[in-house]
Amino acid sequence: DPQWSNFEPPPPPNDEGWISFPGGRDGTAKLWGRVALPDASSADAAGGATPEKPPPVVVLAPGGGLSHDCGMGMAPFVEAFVTEGYAVLTFDYATFGASGNGDQPRHTVDPVQHVLDLKAAVSAVRSRSKELGVDGDRIALWGVSLSGSHVLVAASEEGGVGPPGVRAVCSLVPMLANGFSALTESIPLNPRPFSSQAKILALILKGMLLGIIGRPWYINFYGPDGSASAQQTPENNNGYASLAPPGGGEYDWRNGMTSSSLFKLFPYNPLSHV
Repeated sequence: DPQWSNFEPPPPPNDEGWISFPGGRDGTAKLWGRVALPDASSADAAGGATPEKPPPVVVLAPGGGLSHDCGMGMAPFVEAFVTEGYAVLTFDYATFGASGNGDQPRHTVDPVQHVLDLKAAVSAVRSRSKELGVDGDRIALWGVSLSGSHVLVAASEEGGVGPPGVRAVCSLVPMLANGFSALTESIPLNPRPFSSQAKILALILKGMLLGIIGRPWYINFYGPDGSASAQQTPENNNGYASLAPPGGGEYDWRNGMTSSSLFKLFPYNPLSHV
């Protein structure tokens, strides 16, 4: 769908804690995030919060292919952190959810760009901490699956110290293998062990040819065994299906990523940074 590949989402409501900041590989994408603050009684649990000492903030990075559109994905974690007295910033990567595309097609999974977007979110928290009512010197990073690796990479950069203000990292089931191994091992062995790889390779080649004339081609994030999908285990299928927003949600989420995303995922090796 050429129109969807260039889809620029409408700006979110301005009365629900949304903030915007620049992101993407070249800084031209307009990223959107949402801030949730604890009440005064909850803030005491995180070391107290006053105008002189606002609450620490947890930056939640969405997992691969997910966004604010996606069901209850991060909502339970936001609620848990806020209840314990932490402020929370959730955000969408460039090309996903509420965020703009920059110079890439919709639903491009680009780990390097994701890490840059995560660091842009941290910078936004620090530079606007007074406006947001949070402590920009007490920041934690949280990620799951693919973003579990992103938070480790971001925190390991800049001489092993990480971005200024980052004091802690929570990484849930991170993808630590290189991208090629992670994707191929998610395709289970079956009576046709090479059929899925062959289908995906064919779509990659088709995507390369279409890319020459500026037309992105998409493959599914998840799908049944033997399909041309990036992930095919029952666990991945059940997990993604439970998070997929009915009808695409407010920002038209779809079960698809650009085939060129695989070239960006294959060389990604988080352990080379950590």
